[in-house]
Amino acid sequence: MASCVSAQAEPMLEVRIEEVAPGHWDARAQLHDPAGDILVIISRLEFELNGIGISDFAYNDSFDSTIWGPATVSTSEERVYFSGINALPPLSNTFGVDGRNPLPLATFDAASVSDFTFIGGINGAYRGSPFNQVFWYQNSDGTPGTVPFQIRIIPIPSPATSTAVLAVGALAMRRNHS
Repeated sequence: MASCVSAQAEPMLEVRIEEVAPGHWDARAQLHDPAGDILVIISRLEFELNGIGISDFAYNDSFDSTIWGPATVSTSEERVYFSGINALPPLSNTFGVDGRNPLPLATFDAASVSDFTFIGGINGAYRGSPFNQVFWYQNSDGTPGTVPFQIRIIPIPSPATSTAVLAVGALAMRRNHS
């Protein structure tokens, strides 16, 4: 007798750094297939972002902690360093945690983005009783945590790239009709 085991999707964090208009970027995090009732998808966040012509960096103010202090931000035209805490209860910020999923992280302007890297421990939490259940994407030493993540940098295709894709597509269609 054959047994059937259904595969249950595992939780996975996706961080999207996406060019939403020419030169304007949006960074968001989304926890796909959560394994519980989400309290916050990211509580502790530290990262470095690299690119060209970076300016007007603004972050989600939920990472300004009333207990631990405001987020630390250092910017230049080539690099942004960010560290902040979206504090968990009972040490929550005055207005509570930002538990949205997807969670807005930052907006900024840049000619291009080349890299986004987590630094140190990055965590989130499910609601729990009597204590919240903290989980880790990346441990403090930089090793993988219990929930995997992927980082996607998504620029708007340049006109030359778009034209090349259209030309290849037209050539492929022509060959299929021959």
